[in-house]
Amino acid sequence: MESPYPNLTFTFMNFFLLNFKDLKEKTLLEIGSGESTAFWSSHFKSVYSYENDPQWASMDVAENVDLVLYNPTTIFDDDLFKHRVSTSDFIIVDNNPKVLSRELFCKFVEKHQKSNSQVILDNGTWNLDAYNFMLGKYFCMDFPGKNKGKGTTVTSLFFGKKTSKYFDPEQIKIWEKDS
Repeated sequence: MESPYPNLTFTFMNFFLLNFKDLKEKTLLEIGSGESTAFWSSHFKSVYSYENDPQWASMDVAENVDLVLYNPTTIFDDDLFKHRVSTSDFIIVDNNPKVLSRELFCKFVEKHQKSNSQVILDNGTWNLDAYNFMLGKYFCMDFPGKNKGKGTTVTSLFFGKKTSKYFDPEQIKIWEKDS
């Protein structure tokens, strides 16, 4: 395991690094920074990392990283953030949900992302509102397992927006009424 290393499940990291080898021309938007920011900087052309905690937002980063201290009350009005959502190839939603709901970030991403980007949601089992929202909009691969902190959780990869071509929206409405 490289150091520093993201606190995503090992099953996800193994899958991701095995299947997405050519990332040097790709852009990552990371919502919630940390040790993962340094790790991703060595894999992606550019990393945009948004963090609400001043301590994490003040860490030293590589030249290809733009680490932004964001204001939770204005982040969704930030045109640069919106632009980065709409141009990034991969988007990781792993912010502190006690500061701002991951579901709010997921809804913003779903509305503004480019058509072929993929979204990674960490700890979906702990953030069911965000997970269920994403599951209703995208195809998904879940990666349950341990992370480097020895916690058991799920990291999920969401890709390919569901459209009426792939599912019947009326069935979703029926399911939502029953649940």
